[in-house]
Amino acid sequence: MLYYSPNILLNLKNMQKTKTILLASLLTLLLTGCGMEVVTPEDKTNEETNTGADVVTERTCSVNEFDRCVTQFQMASSDLKNCMAATQKCEKNLIAYKDRASKDQAKTERLNNIFKNYTETTEQQEFKFDLCGKISSFEGRPWFTEFETALEAAPIPFAKAGRSLAIDDFTGGCASSEGNIAFFMGAETDGINNSTNTGSDLFEPEDIFEFHLLKYDIESKKIQEALRADGLCTDDICPAIFHSREGSVIPMSGISREQECEYSYYFDQNILVKESCVAR
Repeated sequence: MLYYSPNILLNLKNMQKTKTILLASLLTLLLTGCGMEVVTPEDKTNEETNTGADVVTERTCSVNEFDRCVTQFQMASSDLKNCMAATQKCEKNLIAYKDRASKDQAKTERLNNIFKNYTETTEQQEFKFDLCGKISSFEGRPWFTEFETALEAAPIPFAKAGRSLAIDDFTGGCASSEGNIAFFMGAETDGINNSTNTGSDLFEPEDIFEFHLLKYDIESKKIQEALRADGLCTDDICPAIFHSREGSVIPMSGISREQECEYSYYFDQNILVKESCVAR
């Protein structure tokens, strides 16, 4: 599915609307602007209607009125030409944007296939995970404080919230004592609550979700974001649910109103690949 810039679509719509208005203005000028008034059947009196003849009232106009009419016509004609030129330019930009979006999607799919081929042909180590759950489940682990310190030392942007990612933002994760690793995914917050001087809320709280997938090496105390193709998914269909481990893979799912996508997270190499998407 391709997504196009709302600004391009809005500009094209406005150009088309303006062109329609200008055409109507030109027609009006031609009919009434230069000394002729056309009387429609609705404007006739009963007496005139009974004569059975169409009545057209003519009048002369002054030189100034005629010049003003010509000037207005020329201005409207110039505006129409400019509008048509701008519309053509907007249409060309839209075509170019569609072409670029299509190429970017093909590039993403190609890179995703390269990652899939690599993970399937390269030996992946398997670790059992002895703890999975919400972020609060890990607070008692001896390495958890060090993980929090590492996250603060190398901040990761939480763009939708306008700040860096914090421990409490993660929606969940798993830890392996055998592999000496942990991974955490998500980032969700209850929105931004600002208050005015009157004490009323300026913004209503709402859930903000942004996809993140981090691997923490407990021994080296280093955090690394999962490797994935740029543009692999948007936040509404990126993984939001992880399932039980299958060998060296953690299956993940992302579900939106329009489609459902399946992913594989190769936790040893810290690589995320998209397997498939189906319409809902």
